[in-house]
Amino acid sequence: MLHVQLSHMQVKTAELKANLSRYVRQVRETGEPIEILLRDETVAYLTPASTPSRVAPEEKAEQIRLEKAFSDSGLTCEWASQRQPVQPSPVSAADGLTDVNSVAAIRAEKDW
Repeated sequence: MLHVQLSHMQVKTAELKANLSRYVRQVRETGEPIEILLRDETVAYLTPASTPSRVAPEEKAEQIRLEKAFSDSGLTCEWASQRQPVQPSPVSAADGLTDVNSVAAIRAEKDW
C-alpha cells in the first residue's frame, strides 16, 4: 500500500508571532493551510476563510448560461462554491456570558 503525505508548511509560534502578516498573506494568496507548532507539537492550523473558486473556463461558461436561463425564468441560482459560510451569532445568557448554546449542548448530552 502506497502512503502519500501532502506537504504543507509548518511554523513555530514564535516565528508566526514575529511574521504574522507575511503568513496571513501567504495563506490568502496560495490557499494552502499552515500548521502551527508549539514545541514541535501541532496546536492549530492557519487556513483561508474561504477557498478560491477553481472552476474551469468551460464550466464557468456553463454556469453563466444556466444562471441566465434561471434568471429568464424568474428563478435564482446560487452555486455552492460561491456561498459564504454562515456564522451563528452568539446568544447572551442572563449573566452576560455568550456560551449559552454550548452549555445547552453539553447539558443535552448528559445522561442525568
